[in-house]
Amino acid sequence: MTPPSTRLIDAALSLRGKRVVLAGLGLFGGGVAAARYLAEKGAEVLVTDLKTEADLAGSMRALEGVAVEYKLGWHDHEDFEQADLVVANPAIPIQSPHLQAALSADVAVTTEIGLFAAAYRGKTIAVTGTSGKTTTTTLLGQIVSNAVPDTLVGGNMGVSLLDRLEETTEKTTAVLELSSFQLRYLGWMGWRPDVAVVTNFAPNHLDIHDGLEDYRICKQQILAGQAEGDRAILNAEDEEMSGWTAGGAERRWFGEIQPATNGVFLDGGEIASLEDGRRSALCPVSELRIPGRHNQINACAAACAALSVGVSADLVSEGMVSFGGVEHRLEHCGTIRNRGLYNGSI
Repeated sequence: MTPPSTRLIDAALSLRGKRVVLAGLGLFGGGVAAARYLAEKGAEVLVTDLKTEADLAGSMRALEGVAVEYKLGWHDHEDFEQADLVVANPAIPIQSPHLQAALSADVAVTTEIGLFAAAYRGKTIAVTGTSGKTTTTTLLGQIVSNAVPDTLVGGNMGVSLLDRLEETTEKTTAVLELSSFQLRYLGWMGWRPDVAVVTNFAPNHLDIHDGLEDYRICKQQILAGQAEGDRAILNAEDEEMSGWTAGGAERRWFGEIQPATNGVFLDGGEIASLEDGRRSALCPVSELRIPGRHNQINACAAACAALSVGVSADLVSEGMVSFGGVEHRLEHCGTIRNRGLYNGSI
């Protein structure tokens, strides 16, 4: 059963005195940020995790002094059935009997990013895809930040934005990396980004999703609610993309071939843009610091999204050529004897 979007948003906003179960504290910061946020908003927070106190020692230290209750090493069905809201770690499969117990009891279920989305008032550029999400999001965030100082970058990259929610305004731009698991819950909320970027699509996470179609539907939630005035940035080389609908959003394309409409593409040794039939060179491929054809395509995706929100071609070019990559992901570390050194430890 899919909870109605309005009830989900209300549950995420009306927290004072409510019983909230945080399912899956985790080790990467999102659960800690969610627990702190919920407690600050006056919720009665129960943190429950299959991991033990020893496993979660680091996360629990980060919550010292925060008014939360713990139930570790197991989950209790009744906690999920009797809650006003469940905030689930997105890594927990939707087939989990505990989440299913909450849904069967008509309890609203969301995630840490859902809490942020419900209260956030600014513009959103969201990025998903099977691969290339983190590099594209980080590069795009760097480019947009140079044009819009009030820009946040986070999401499915170990950076929760809940701690910065209070400083956001209607003029803030959030650049978010979103996984298929996060998008499932955001789709339930009826959420939509102003700009949606899909890097590519291929079978993945099928051990957690209920088959390929379920994975596809979750990814498509990034486009499902888009309306006139929004932009959808899609991979022209990916056959899947041609069949994906984006409501009334303007569709722009990126890839290795010149699009028929507006977009960014590889043209010989250059990254170029096409805007209303006019081609413009953005930067030579040789000036990119991130190696590989796949990263050239990621750069095209980021440039296409940035141009679509009005970032100047000069700032887009500057951002691309100055970007050294994501830490540990073919990150350029220097040059010795004319040989580039890269950190690819992830």
